[in-house]
Amino acid sequence: MRLTLIGILLALLLASGCAREGFTIRGTVIDSETGEEVSRAEMYLHFFCDEIDHQQSLDPRDVTDFEVTMPRATVRIRAADLSSRYHLFEKTIEIAGGEIEFDIPMVPTHYVLLKGKILDARTGTVILPKPGIGNTPLFYVQDERGFSAGLIGPASNGTYSVRVPREKLTFLVVDTPLSPRTKTLDLTGFDGEVRQFDLVLK
Repeated sequence: MRLTLIGILLALLLASGCAREGFTIRGTVIDSETGEEVSRAEMYLHFFCDEIDHQQSLDPRDVTDFEVTMPRATVRIRAADLSSRYHLFEKTIEIAGGEIEFDIPMVPTHYVLLKGKILDARTGTVILPKPGIGNTPLFYVQDERGFSAGLIGPASNGTYSVRVPREKLTFLVVDTPLSPRTKTLDLTGFDGEVRQFDLVLK
């Protein structure tokens, strides 16, 4: 009887220890303005326990929910939207009781979707991607506040699309001797959601 009681106590202690091995965060990514769920199809979620230099990341998936288990209760969350529809989110939370429900509120950028063709002014035709490094013109879009959309190239049909702020933009082209016919585009007074703009290289 005494051995049985000791065994039960040991089992309870072990179960209690296992329950505290990790700290679970689960929730949904939401739009902070509308409250609607947001797909993670173009979003990376990163979770950090800075005190022990531990990181876990969730790659983009076309779902709105997430769940991750971390080794410590203090967790820094970072959500990065590759499409620039939302600002970078970062916050440190404390997980009490071993688990927490936490929705990630993403703040919209209200950026303009800039889209169009990449054209060769000499021929009047679209520029298509070519295999190999340095064989296809790539371009940056920057504004005066330091925003940069990174390197952008033509899709298989010679078109492009990128979300940009409502600022005065500058186009910088690399991997080609050509230069943009129009080097700047002012979107400060633009109130639409989509702006058609063909990038013509001469």
